[in-house]
Amino acid sequence: MANDNSEVVSTLILVRHGDRHDYAHLEWRDSMQVLGKGTYDPPLSVLGHQQAREVAAELAKEGDIDVILASPYLRTIQTAAPLADLLRLPL
Repeated sequence: MANDNSEVVSTLILVRHGDRHDYAHLEWRDSMQVLGKGTYDPPLSVLGHQQAREVAAELAKEGDIDVILASPYLRTIQTAAPLADLLRLPL
């Protein structure tokens, strides 16, 4: 809580999930549909994992990150996990 002479400043950083496996591999998506399995929660592609590691390295340099929030989708958790690991923060 701030007193009358100071101001609390919070910064919100939004990161979109990395590249999706089903977008990178259309044949995988099609085979999942043939099997009757939807692709509503696909994992990250190899590129998506690389993107997640790169953004984590850049954000870790910023410091002052206290909380990491991610939606329950696999791709968002996989995107946030490298940063959480670097900063030793829970998701």
